[in-house]
Amino acid sequence: MEGLTIKTIPFTKEEIDKIKTDYNVFNDYPIIYILHKEKEAYIGETVNAFNRLHNHRLNRNNTSNAKNRHDFKHVTLIKHEKFNQSATYNLETKLINYFLGDERYTLRNVSQTVSSVVHNYYEKSFYNDEVFEAIWETLKDTEQIVNKDLFLIENNDIFKLSPFKQLTSEQFELYQDVVYELEEQFFKMNTQNKTEHKVIFIEGSAGVGKSVVLSSLYYKTLEMSKDKNSHLYDTSSYILINHNEALKTFHSIASNVKIMQKNKILKPTSFINQMPLDKESTQADIVFVDEAHLLLSSSDSYNSYHGQNHLEDIIKRAKVTIIIFDSKQVTRNKAYWDAKTLNAVLSKYKPKRYELSTQMRMHAGDELVSWLDNLVQKKITPMPNVPKTYDFDIFEHASDMHKKIQQQNTKWGLSRVVSTFDFEHKKDGGKYHVTTGGLELPWNLTDSSTTWAQREKTSPHGSSIDEVGSIYTVQGFDLNYVGVILGPSISYDEKNNKLVILSDSYKDTEAFKGLGNHPNAAKIKEEIILNALNILLKRGIKGLYLYAHDEKLSSKLMEIKKATLLYR
Repeated sequence: MEGLTIKTIPFTKEEIDKIKTDYNVFNDYPIIYILHKEKEAYIGETVNAFNRLHNHRLNRNNTSNAKNRHDFKHVTLIKHEKFNQSATYNLETKLINYFLGDERYTLRNVSQTVSSVVHNYYEKSFYNDEVFEAIWETLKDTEQIVNKDLFLIENNDIFKLSPFKQLTSEQFELYQDVVYELEEQFFKMNTQNKTEHKVIFIEGSAGVGKSVVLSSLYYKTLEMSKDKNSHLYDTSSYILINHNEALKTFHSIASNVKIMQKNKILKPTSFINQMPLDKESTQADIVFVDEAHLLLSSSDSYNSYHGQNHLEDIIKRAKVTIIIFDSKQVTRNKAYWDAKTLNAVLSKYKPKRYELSTQMRMHAGDELVSWLDNLVQKKITPMPNVPKTYDFDIFEHASDMHKKIQQQNTKWGLSRVVSTFDFEHKKDGGKYHVTTGGLELPWNLTDSSTTWAQREKTSPHGSSIDEVGSIYTVQGFDLNYVGVILGPSISYDEKNNKLVILSDSYKDTEAFKGLGNHPNAAKIKEEIILNALNILLKRGIKGLYLYAHDEKLSSKLMEIKKATLLYR
């Protein structure tokens, strides 16, 4: 690319001195630099490369952020003739995100500021797209310090949940408010020598970026815990998540970000059992609970949990608990959080409440999102207008939908078929199948160290493109294209033009366990099935395809599709 200069030199005094002579194109000018050795890297930006790099090499700074940066072997210098500080701030953060997704290096960055990249600046799209792509291709093909193509990284769940991710204005405002709230709470605790259990409650529907904000906040608390000037100095922070696939992702992030520790990213029961209430010394300072709607609302001896509910047991073991919650993603009776059950716990702690509302996942437009919301409320309305940026279609045969997903996966990656939990599956190590609409594929396989949607041909377990996933494989994750099988539990009432939920056809044995003769059992079962459907319908960034197993529902969906084709 014209105007772009990238050079890798040894990270020695002699070579850095040459920045004022042989390499003076990089001196007194905004640049990005990458310090690296075999398995570790640090990415920064500066307007004075000579001084900045010598400071790193000599470890002159007293802050922990500079610690040990003198031991890198090489530095790669990056300059574009149109660089300004806004551009280098932006691209520095973007490089950190992509290095994390590339997974070649463990990153030593511990002080990246999200606020530096949320604003617009002149020609931002030029730097974000054209310049960044040219930088990455040079780093991969010429300098050979990164491995993966951009589109592969963009499909990586680690990249999507990066703690360095640029936040939207709504997300960043919440982020700032929570950071301020944490500083204030720990100032009070430190000065008054009084410990209380504080709760911050963040609510939002699927696709608004709740987990991204959590990841950024968790990283920020780790950074502040190293800063002697912060009220959070020397605090401990945990992430808890009751979802095996999401736990794999956060563990992968921790493996690639040096400040993070896997042993502080746990399942809720593990955390509770290792934090006895009779020992104040074991109390956590800050606990983040992702996907809190998956927390157990009652005891579960099978999984070694003997308390009343996860939520209160966690709050009692932390000075501050930050909860991420979506009432529309409750999918099991033993983790059933209706408003009454939730408020019975939260009302004791007077939580600080926040909400995220802007849909960030689906590039589908408001009409399709509303159509899906209506469907989850059992209403079938005429086909919506969908922007050209989104592919929405209804299929008469599941096999045809699978072929379309295969095509999209070849082109874009991260495209999968999922289904409502209407096909038999047991935790006995056996392989079960979805059989419907000319399709017969393995079903709900989660026994890999790699998250289900990320599995490709190179995985020991093979690609998941020729499998069918469930809420247990995709909840909380993005797909580029998703094909959703509406299984036998989702039927259609022709007389009243609405969905009918046949809970007896639902095969998730865990979903209804413990309901027994509950007076609202039928209502709870229907709510659980519709919540699971809502989760599946809102996975696709670029496209959504539907197939209905039920003949009456299939006929109705094909009818509204044909009517749309006829009149548009």
